[in-house]
Formats: sequence, structure tokens, C-alpha cells
Amino acid sequence: TSIELLAKRIESIMQQAENGKIEENAQEIIKSLTLEIPIEELKTVIERLTTGIIEQQNNMIQTIEALQEDIKALEKDHLTGLYTRQRYEKDFEKFQKGFVEKNKWFSLGVIDIDNFKEINDTHGHIGWDQALKYIAEILKTKFWTQYVYRYGGEEFIVLYTGWKNKLYKWLGEVLDFLHQKN
Repeated sequence: TSIELLAKRIESIMQQAENGKIEENAQEIIKSLTLEIPIEELKTVIERLTTGIIEQQNNMIQTIEALQEDIKALEKDHLTGLYTRQRYEKDFEKFQKGFVEKNKWFSLGVIDIDNFKEINDTHGHIGWDQALKYIAEILKTKFWTQYVYRYGGEEFIVLYTGWKNKLYKWLGEVLDFLHQKN
């Protein structure tokens, strides 16, 4: 076909360019590229190329969206639904940067549940999981507008954008509540 012939001529030109003969044969090369290719054949080739490009673009968009969903899933603890330690580390950097650049204050609360191993020893892994979910629900309810993380095991962190006194008050209420249920 005319397209294959054009492709062969372009390949020949590329070889000539590599050999340094492109300038010598410039007029001849220009003449060789002026093929009479039927418009319908060109339209078909352009449509195929366009369709292929659009399909590749759509596939890349779907891949990017899937990766973004995977990243979001990694930022949430599968058991408690709280943010993970990795997300905490990323958010903490943002909070620090906000403090340094904009003097934007924040507070940090750490909750480490004492003697939590006893729950596991007494009630097994199911009891442990239920207790962690319960504590996570309390923290999500109390700190619903803040950042709450499961840092590890039975350790939780709250990043609070308000004044520390309010954070301390809320943490005290959560701890009092947990002691009453204990």
C-alpha cells in the first residue's frame, strides 16, 4: 500500500541521515515524500491511530484511579477504620510545615492502652479485635473533625488543630469513659 511505501521511504531517509547524506540528497528526499496517498486511506490510518491513543489514555486513567484507590486503602487500618501510622507520618509533616511556615498551632495526643495484652490473654484475638474496634469508635466519635490514627497495636494518636487544653479535656473524657467500662 501507499502507507507501507511511505514508511519504507521514511526509513531510508533515517538511514541516510545516520550516514550524513541527508543534506546531499535533500531535494530528492523531499520529492520522494510527495506520494499520492488516497485521502480515505489517510483518514482510516488517522482514525486507527486516534482510537489507539484514546484507548491507551483511558487505560492509563483507569490504572491511575485504581492506584489512587489502593493508596487510600493503605492509609486506613483495616480493623479499626482509623488512619494508619504511615498516614500519620505524612500528615505530621504537613502539620509541622504549617507550624513553621504559617505559625499554625496544633496539638498531639498519644493514647497507649495499659494492660491491653490481658484482653488478648483472657478473650483471645476476637476479644482483642472487638476492644480495638470499640476504642476506635469512641475516638472517631469524640474527635470526628480531627485526625485519629492507630499507631500500632493498642497505641493511638490524635492530631488536633485546636488548643491543647481542649484536646486534653477530650482525652480525659475518653480515658474516664474507658475506665468506667473496664
